Amino acid sequence: MLSDSSFGDVAKILNITQEIDDQLQLEVLMDAASILIGTCLTGIGLQLDLSLRQGQPIVLGQHRNVSELITANLTKWRRSLAIELSYGIEGYDVQCDLILLFTEDSMAIMNKKLAHLLEDEDREYNIHMWNDFMESHSGLNAADAKGQSLFSVNPSINAAWFAQKTKAVFDLNVRSFMTWEQRPYLFKFANYRPITGTEDFMYQNVSISPLTSATGAVDYISMMIYDTTDKAAAKKQLEALQVHVDEANELR
Repeated sequence: MLSDSSFGDVAKILNITQEIDDQLQLEVLMDAASILIGTCLTGIGLQLDLSLRQGQPIVLGQHRNVSELITANLTKWRRSLAIELSYGIEGYDVQCDLILLFTEDSMAIMNKKLAHLLEDEDREYNIHMWNDFMESHSGLNAADAKGQSLFSVNPSINAAWFAQKTKAVFDLNVRSFMTWEQRPYLFKFANYRPITGTEDFMYQNVSISPLTSATGAVDYISMMIYDTTDKAAAKKQLEALQVHVDEANELR
């Protein structure tokens, strides 16, 4: 959403010098929407490790209140998840609101797309959620995993090390990260492409995020795992090739 008062400065940013009538305003709105929506979707996709596709923007209305636009769709949606991001552009009188609306029939797809989200844990590191991704790769179903300690489900994780790794997440409300170069994996899962794959297990990057309560306290943490096996294998092959080239050069 772009406020009517912002069109003049948006036109300046887009280097449009003509007088803004309704037709040109529509063109400015479409161009600005393409840039802003594309940028936001790219950022969100990078955070979720997803490739989000952008379609052609559709103008729902001009010079109308938000409530009117939402009311017009009440017959289509029984429920919707709304995420609103408000921002401005420094040095310009531009106020924008990005509203992400997820209809109820899209939530199942969204949950599938967020299969990287592994589990929620409390300060005792008990598992509260174990999704399809974890069931598939660990062989442990959600009913059996729920309520168990992370360390009993995965004894290979050093409890003292993991507590130190997550201390800042709980205490400072910041994210923590692990890469496959630091340690190949947190959960030792088999490579899901045993025929075409060259590695015996799944290399992983891991992101640990705080989950805050209504009081602002971090009561739980969430982990996201990224399969980086292809990236790791490619880097190892490149390094092996470099060693071979160096040895060949030494023999000359």
